[in-house]
Amino acid sequence: MDQRYAIKIIAAVKACIDHPVLGPRLVECTEVVLGLNELSAHEVFGFPDDRKLQSCATLFAHDCWVGV
Repeated sequence: MDQRYAIKIIAAVKACIDHPVLGPRLVECTEVVLGLNELSAHEVFGFPDDRKLQSCATLFAHDCWVGV
């Protein structure tokens, strides 16, 4: 399931992060979710969205670390 919904091209990740509207929204949404310290992603989103969130976060974190 994760692979079905995954962003398959790293360039798409960079384009999303660099987009003037989508990039800031991604940051804002991430900060809100991280601020829900007492709740797990599964409690907030349920299955399978919790898995999709984890996959996307991994992809975006990879992009940030490798500087793509």
